[in-house]
Parts: sequence; C-alpha cells; structure tokens
Amino acid sequence: MLWQRVVSALVLLPIIGAAVWFGEPWFSLVIGLFVFLGIIEFFRLATISGWRPFLYLGTLLTLLFIVDAHSNDERTTPLLITGVVVLPLIRCLLYPTKRNALMNWTWTVGGIFYLGWMMSHFLFLRDLDEGRDWVILVLIATFACDTSAYFVGRAIGKHKMAPVVSPGKTWEGAVGGMVGAVVATLATAVVTELNSVGYHLIIPLGFLIGVFAQLGDLAESAIKRSAEIKEAGGAIPGHGGALDRLDSLIFVVVLVYYWVIWLV
Repeated sequence: MLWQRVVSALVLLPIIGAAVWFGEPWFSLVIGLFVFLGIIEFFRLATISGWRPFLYLGTLLTLLFIVDAHSNDERTTPLLITGVVVLPLIRCLLYPTKRNALMNWTWTVGGIFYLGWMMSHFLFLRDLDEGRDWVILVLIATFACDTSAYFVGRAIGKHKMAPVVSPGKTWEGAVGGMVGAVVATLATAVVTELNSVGYHLIIPLGFLIGVFAQLGDLAESAIKRSAEIKEAGGAIPGHGGALDRLDSLIFVVVLVYYWVIWLV
C-alpha cells in the first residue's frame, strides 16, 4: 500500500542519509545490513525454486566482500574471489548429492557476487574524492527513476514492456523513469556541484542511470519469476524485501563507480 511505502521511506531515509553523510563505520554497517538481508532473501528464492544453495557459507562469503571493501586492501580481493569459486565446490565434495550439485553451486556463487561484490561498489564509490556526493546522486537518481516509472506507468501505461518477466512494467513507465532519472541527476549534480565535471558527462549519466535502474529491476523480477513469487520478502513494509529495494541500486552503483573512475 502507498501509505506503507511512505512511512517506510520516512523511517529509512534519515538512517541511510546519516550513514552516507557521516561515512565510516556507519556506512559500511548500513550497507552490510542490507546485503545480509538481501542475500538471505536471494537464497530463499533459490530454495523456493527447488535448489539448495549453501546458506551459511554463502552468507559469510557475501559479507566478507563488504569487510574487504571496508579494509581497502587490494591484495585480499583476488583471494576472496578465488575463495568464492573454490569453497562452495569443496562444500559440494564434503556433502555430495546425486543431483543438483551444479545448480546449488551456481546459485550460491551467483548470489555472493550479485549481493556481495556488486554492493561493495558502494564502499568503493564513497571512498573516492567527492564520493559522498556521488553516492547521494546514485540514491536520489535511482529513487526518482523508480518513483517516476511507478506513477507514470500507473497513470498512462498501456504497452507492456516485459509481460513474461514483469507484467506490470510498461514502456510509458520506462520512459517516465528515464526522464525522472535525468532530471534528478541534473538537479543533484547542481546542488552538490558535481556539475563541475561537465554536463556532457552528467546528462548521459542520468540517461544511463534510468536504463540500468530498470534493467536491475527486471533482472530481479526474472529471478522472482523463477520462484513464482511477487516479492522477495517482507522486511520493508510497502516495499517488499530488501532485495526489492536493492535491485535497481545494484546495477546503478556499479555503473556510476566505473563512470567516475574511467571518465571523470
């Protein structure tokens, strides 16, 4: 319900905003909490789909990506990535099953990289020069994209965009989401003075945020569709699970991080 979405936003936004503003260790703790909730929901989706991901090992390795990003030690990242591939394979050997070993390993490793590695880019981004402002831009632009797509789609949406994956998504809503993302990106860049990098970088970034945010949403919808459920969980009233709130952000934060380090 709409009022639940509003109340949840009013509770969460100040907490997230304070963590972004004040930085460490609060920022890592908030990111770690959302990653923990997200990976639990992800493995729950896999279980509903009929697989048996390695919950405890997978959750530990997922959170280690956040610890690794917080430590800012480049030497440990390759070791952690190697462990993510190898340790679940060893787990398959220690507790062998006649069927589904490959899919159990795939769901485990996929969830670890999807939540752990991808979300660790929030810490990478926050650690850059003007990183706080870039994180604020990610959050505001993604929220604007999701909100604009939701309301425009409900108001005038007629042409289904991905009926098999997400029947509620429309092309009209998608266009509204991209417009919202561009406007929010421009507004946030002006307020934070990130526009000093040039509008030739800010405007295309806003457009790409609109695209990537909706791709992230559709990707998570495809995962939920395989489990035949509508929401990943109920951790956030009115918004579903943590994974339902992270889906767009996961793609956008990676986009913005590499946009900044490669082009800005």
